[in-house]
Amino acid sequence: GGDTPATTPLKTPTLYVSTIVNQVTVSWGAVDNAKNYTVSCGDKTQTIGAVANPSATFTGLEYATQYKVTVVANPENTTLYSASAPATKTITTGQNPNPGTGSGEDITLTFTPITNTVSSYTATWEQTCNGKTWSIANFNNNNGKWTYIKCGSKNGASVASIATKFPIATAVKSVKVTVDAVTASAVKSTYLQVATDAAFSNVVETVNVTIKQGEVAYNITNPQANCYYKLVYDCAKSKDNGPVQISKVVYSAQ
Repeated sequence: GGDTPATTPLKTPTLYVSTIVNQVTVSWGAVDNAKNYTVSCGDKTQTIGAVANPSATFTGLEYATQYKVTVVANPENTTLYSASAPATKTITTGQNPNPGTGSGEDITLTFTPITNTVSSYTATWEQTCNGKTWSIANFNNNNGKWTYIKCGSKNGASVASIATKFPIATAVKSVKVTVDAVTASAVKSTYLQVATDAAFSNVVETVNVTIKQGEVAYNITNPQANCYYKLVYDCAKSKDNGPVQISKVVYSAQ
């Protein structure tokens, strides 16, 4: 067989990159004979079709961090053409404009004072702490007399939860729960759900842990900004009411 004729690399795209705080938009002129483009920003990658004004946006990046942006044009006809050389630009994202929402600052939930009083293990209620509100399900606070909450019931199995009703602007790396007392045999499982929406219909990560007395940490492997967090306690029917007692929850970006 004869030699295969060499393919011609596509033209290298010309990049225009703009940064808005922790969001990067890259655009480039369309490259002739390109089928699509592979675009990356740090470890995030997108494939963009061969449209007239190709561009890609990357959101939720770390603040004040250097990123390498790369675009490669991929050929429609691989017999005649090969991929372009990568076009690259290095950018630095902006400083966090609102560090008070959690950049290095923990968000803490406590139960003093209690903002809604309940005396049952089957109620859903809200607790407001430092101006932020949580939805609490199937936890009791003894009509506000306790400085903590308890879940689990001798009447039957129950699934209790503590969920943020607000997105946390920064990427939470760990949720730490102070468990004052626990009958571990009464807890079938406990886990943290991380979601991009308040309804928890788009869960991006679930962290399972083993419950114990003391500080229990739910460590998130892929922290993301602007997420909602729900702690879940799946309890079996127990000998006594309230086998799980919690006094504090800390959402930490550290």
